[in-house]
Amino acid sequence: MGAWLTATSNNNVSASTTDVTVNKVDLSGYYTTTTGETAALIDLHVYSDVNMTKRTGTIAAGTLIKVLGIEYSSNGYPRFKTASGYVTTGRTAVVEPTSKIANYYTTNTGQIAALIDLHVFSDVNMTKRTGTIPAGTLVKVQKIEYSSDGFPRYKTDAGYITTGKTAMVQPTSNIANYYTTNPGQVTALIDRKQ
Repeated sequence: MGAWLTATSNNNVSASTTDVTVNKVDLSGYYTTTTGETAALIDLHVYSDVNMTKRTGTIAAGTLIKVLGIEYSSNGYPRFKTASGYVTTGRTAVVEPTSKIANYYTTNTGQIAALIDLHVFSDVNMTKRTGTIPAGTLVKVQKIEYSSDGFPRYKTDAGYITTGKTAMVQPTSNIANYYTTNPGQVTALIDRKQ
């Protein structure tokens, strides 16, 4: 004699040889598929088990995370499996990055050099423009945050700016050894013959 199981799109079914359990979990607040990456909107706890009982670390807000897959907890909640463990798929904690993420910087080196005039916004979703940073300016970056539609943004003292690679460059790590503003006149310390 067999058993028939029916589940709707927001029901999860688990079965064994001795029992059948249907978990009614509202999945509308969770990602149930993955593109292979997710971005942390908040600091995320990392767990060694899918049921999230053994916390092993934290992933900082603004981090782009490689996702290995989705697994479900024993009570029906989806979890992202990562190289460091399991994290939530909750839409208030993570966001799927834009499909064009390769066109954007996703790490914070502490400063950027503007290649073009950069618009500055008061909010991460870039709806309220507050100013402009001129091309050629070195800008100190506080952190990376992600918009609600998955675009990374640099948070600066002035506000939010794009992280688009066509708009800026991340300067060399030893930028302090170079002039970054025009002093007007320089004196050569060594004679370089060409």
